[in-house]
Amino acid sequence: MRLLAADIDRDRLALRTNRLLDRLDHVIPRGAARGAVWHLTGRTQLEMVLYGGAQYAVEQGHGVARDLERCEDFGEVADADVSQVGFRATERGLNQVGSLGSGNHFLEFRRSRRRQYRPGHPPHRPRRYPHPDHPRHHLVESPGETGPEVPQSGLPAVGEVLEPFTFAYGVAGCIRGSHHAPLMPVSSDDARPSRFDGPPRVVALGFQFHDSKLIGPRELFADPAFDRAREQANETMDNFRRHGPFEPHRLPLEDLEYTTMTVLRERLAGRWTPMTTELATAGTRG
Repeated sequence: MRLLAADIDRDRLALRTNRLLDRLDHVIPRGAARGAVWHLTGRTQLEMVLYGGAQYAVEQGHGVARDLERCEDFGEVADADVSQVGFRATERGLNQVGSLGSGNHFLEFRRSRRRQYRPGHPPHRPRRYPHPDHPRHHLVESPGETGPEVPQSGLPAVGEVLEPFTFAYGVAGCIRGSHHAPLMPVSSDDARPSRFDGPPRVVALGFQFHDSKLIGPRELFADPAFDRAREQANETMDNFRRHGPFEPHRLPLEDLEYTTMTVLRERLAGRWTPMTTELATAGTRG
């Protein structure tokens, strides 16, 4: 994840926000076959990317050393076997190195707020903007307030903020972020998904200001009132896993982050035959 900041006044930007979002939507490559910001010289350099991983990207000026500390295995797979990458996958990948990706990869466009606290004075409560009132793009999220949710005092109460999490909604996650799975509310001690890298977890930490001191955190989802949501999540996860590596458990091909599914589909392309109506309905007639 990378944060870019710009010293731009909110009021001056307000009239140009939509144009800016449209421009970002146009110039930032993402998804399948949408280009990239790193144009490789050919297959040889792509092999160096596959072998060297993020370390090679940093050496070529596409990142800094501290980025590697935030990458799993420092962005490199020690036993990578480039020979297993097919020719067609290589040709396609040459023009996609350095893109935003697809699936649950995203870019947010937000405004920050400087907050100054004085001893003996409670912090100013930030205004909250309902997201439905802002224009949205599938790539760029519309402006909103950064920081924690601030309930009470004319805003929704803590219980109202937490109530939506009493149901295990389906989200994209699990292995490689490529599967639908239920969102499970848990305490931070239980936020260690291991079953198929899931189910996806959400944690809520509560804090309170008193006498200019920050008190907390309190584990809001440690409440047994959320036990039923956790049971739903486990039951739903069982049902999803029984589907095997297929939809609706697996995301559609166009939404997968990184997978061999597309390569396999292309490799087997010559073996597919159209299914006629007669064949599709065979066995359904009395």
